[in-house]
Amino acid sequence: PKAWHRRHLVVTAVSRGPLQAITDAELAAQGFADRAAFAAEWDRTLSLSGYGAPWAANPEVVTIAFDPVD
Repeated sequence: PKAWHRRHLVVTAVSRGPLQAITDAELAAQGFADRAAFAAEWDRTLSLSGYGAPWAANPEVVTIAFDPVD
């Protein structure tokens, strides 16, 4: 039910590709100034979770685009 959620989203696209294919615009949209900052955060987050592949391995990732529903 809508009362259980803060926001509803509609998935508009799903794609797969190498992590390092992320564009500068996508990095900026995520709040990162550059690739080095994103790569450092990616690796830091992995060290906390103990799961996944580091930036240097350029793993395949799934990208999900969505729009909010009012």
